[in-house]
Amino acid sequence: MAPVVRPRRLSTLLAFTKNVDETISFYSRVLGLRLSDSTGLAAFMHSIHGSDHHILAFAQAEAPGMHHCSWDVAGIDEIGLGAMHMASRGHAKGWGLGRHVLGSNYFHYVRDPWGSFAEYSADIDYIPANQLWEAGRYDDEDSFYLWGPEPPAVGATRASCLASAPYRHRDAPAEATPRTAAGSARAWRRGSSRDPDPWASRVP
Repeated sequence: MAPVVRPRRLSTLLAFTKNVDETISFYSRVLGLRLSDSTGLAAFMHSIHGSDHHILAFAQAEAPGMHHCSWDVAGIDEIGLGAMHMASRGHAKGWGLGRHVLGSNYFHYVRDPWGSFAEYSADIDYIPANQLWEAGRYDDEDSFYLWGPEPPAVGATRASCLASAPYRHRDAPAEATPRTAAGSARAWRRGSSRDPDPWASRVP
């Protein structure tokens, strides 16, 4: 039996919205969040005091709702162990193991009884408070995942964002994607030699 993996913190929430641009504007004005990157259908936002590449994300949909919550774990082994544990408890449906392009994090999604997902996530890009970050705009097809299995077909529901055609990664080689497995050239990796403790200087 796989050991229990206990996430360290809630990392990201991805919600559905009817208007991504208006939602970005709202969270920028009210919470001071900044746009990290966007695609034709989704946007990813980080905080001004230094944070992961995205702590809130939004995807275009016909109605509001939640796609997934992301839970940070210590590394790729804990992602695999967490997936094994969930499968042993009857929650085998999901998607992973893989690596995202925007944010560069490893992932495994587990589908919940309500049609949304919980994501095990590790090694996401970190944007320091003093980093001059320019948000990128990327094609949907080349921005979802760098490698991993094909997203599952989960039906025509609001939770089927993972399986929608515009989100599927095409057969482009790794060097043709906006990120590579080494992570973003613009963001610091968590625990890198340049920033051994990126959370230490956060403003509470």
